Amino acid sequence: MSFEMEEIQVIELKMMDKRKYFPLTLASGLTIRSMLYPFMLIKTRLQIQRSKTVYNGTFDALIKIGRNEGSSGLYRGFWVSCLQLFPSMVYISSYEGMRHYMAEHMGVTENSTRAFVAGGCASIVGQTLAVPLDIVTQHLMLMGRREKNKANEKSTKSVVKSASSSDMDAEKKSN
Repeated sequence: MSFEMEEIQVIELKMMDKRKYFPLTLASGLTIRSMLYPFMLIKTRLQIQRSKTVYNGTFDALIKIGRNEGSSGLYRGFWVSCLQLFPSMVYISSYEGMRHYMAEHMGVTENSTRAFVAGGCASIVGQTLAVPLDIVTQHLMLMGRREKNKANEKSTKSVVKSASSSDMDAEKKSN
């Protein structure tokens, strides 16, 4: 029994029609992100809460967010998160550009070496762009809870204030 290893053909960006590749990549990324974003939001909110103080689980969070914030609450920060599609395009372009540069200008022909170095360089570039967007997105995901908590605090303060003022009015009338 002999195992023959066939050379795997590497499909490079230069082989593709970029007028189709980039728009289709954006469209597919936007489609997938729009379907999964509510679950990312719920996951983020569940991760930051302490011992089931707000939500008792995924479905409880889905129901409470939908009821308290509306369906737009499930997509809070969505458009900022969509900006993360561009760093992924930059990653691919950097990766392929570095692989090409190493082959053409540095004489590196080994695919695994080119892939390793190009992947490292592309990761640095991609993460430098993506991480700040991810931080902003996560803060926006949590804003709905904060706004709700602030609204609850204000309404509680106004109830306490009105209750104490009505008690004072009642005291004045009795005197």
